[in-house]
Amino acid sequence: MWFFVQQQSVLRTGHGSCMDGLKKAEQVFVDQSGNGNFTTIQKAIDSVPANNRNWFFINVAAGLYKEKIKIPRDKPFIVLMGAGTSKTRVEWDDHATTEQSPTFATSANNTVVKSLTFVNMYNLPNNGKAKKNITQAAAAMIEGDKCAFYSNLIYGTWFLIGISRDSIHKRRATGGKQKGWRKKRKYEMGRQPANTKLSSNKTVRRIRVRGGNVKWRALRLDTGNYSWGSEAVTRKTRVLDVVYNASNNELVRTKTLVKSAIVQVDAAPFKQWYLQHYGVEVGRKKKTAPSAAKKEGEDGEEAAPAAAAAPEEVKKSNHVQRKIESRQEGRSLDSHIEDQFASGRLLACISSRPGQCGRADGYILEGKELEFYQKKIQKKKGKGAA
Repeated sequence: MWFFVQQQSVLRTGHGSCMDGLKKAEQVFVDQSGNGNFTTIQKAIDSVPANNRNWFFINVAAGLYKEKIKIPRDKPFIVLMGAGTSKTRVEWDDHATTEQSPTFATSANNTVVKSLTFVNMYNLPNNGKAKKNITQAAAAMIEGDKCAFYSNLIYGTWFLIGISRDSIHKRRATGGKQKGWRKKRKYEMGRQPANTKLSSNKTVRRIRVRGGNVKWRALRLDTGNYSWGSEAVTRKTRVLDVVYNASNNELVRTKTLVKSAIVQVDAAPFKQWYLQHYGVEVGRKKKTAPSAAKKEGEDGEEAAPAAAAAPEEVKKSNHVQRKIESRQEGRSLDSHIEDQFASGRLLACISSRPGQCGRADGYILEGKELEFYQKKIQKKKGKGAA
C-alpha cells in the first residue's frame, strides 16, 4: 500500500513530506545522559508542532526509559527510532482500562515506530514471584490510521495491545470526521410492528434482515396449524375471530394476530378427526322429546323424506371396529371442550410470531388455562353489556 511504501522510503532516506513535495525531515535526539536535545521521549513528542505535515524523526538512544508515552491526535507524521529492541526499552506500570493503562499510546495518524521495546510491568513477577491477581494492563494502544511498527517488542501479561480500526472514530487530515449513520426516522425507536390482520386475503412479505437471513412478515392471515395437546393431534384450520388479548384491547377490536392472542378457530377438522379416531361424533345437539313425538298421519307422510335425508352409516371391518372400541375405553373429553364443539368454535392461543415467521400457529386451550380465559372473556362481555 502507498503509505507503507512512503514510510519505508522515509526510514531509508530521512526525507519526505506528505503535502508539499520533498523536504528535509526534522530530527531530534533523546538521550538520558544529556547529550541529546531531550532526556525523555515524551518531551520530544511535545516539541512537535500541532497539525504537523512533515515527517518528524525522534531518535532514541540506548537505555531504559521509565515513562508513559502518548502521541496526541493533532501530531501526525512522527517517527520513533530506537537503537534496537534489546537496547532501547520503555517501561511503565499503570493498570486500568485499555485506554488509560498503555505504556505507549498513539491517537495520531501516520505514526511509525521502529526498534523499540514497550513493557507494562504491572502484572510482571516481583522478586521472582508472579502476582496472584492479574489486572488489565495494556502495553500499547493504537487509535490512529496508517500506523506502522517495524522490529518492535511489546510485552505484558494481559491485554498487550489495543488497536482501534473503526472508521467512525478516525479524523481526516482536514480535521473532518465521518458522519454517524442515522436510521430512517420511523426505525429510530425500533422496527415498526407488522400488525398482522385477520383477513381471507392472505399476504406475506419476504424481508431480508441482517446477516443475509430472511424473515416472513405476515400482513394478513386467516389460517394456521393448531395442536390439540391432550390428543396429540395437529390440524390446519381457519382462524375465525380474535376474542382476547392480555396486553391491549385495541388489538382485539382491530382483529390483530400477535403471539399469545386468544382466538377462535374452526372446530370442523378436529371434529372429523375425533369421529374417525374414536367413532364418536361430538358436538351434535340432542333432539328434544316434543319434536320426536309426531302424529301417525304426519309420520307416514314425512317418513320417506326423513329416511332419504338421514346419512348412511359407513360399514367398518371387524378389525377397525375392535380398534375403535379399544380406543373408547380410555377416552375422556372435557365438558368445556365438548360445549365448544357444539358451537363449532374452539378457543386457541397463538404461539408463533406472525410478523416474524409469517404463520399464525398455536394450540387448543384446555383444562385450567381454558377455564381462566373463559372467565376473562365472560368478564369482558359483562363490562361491555354494562
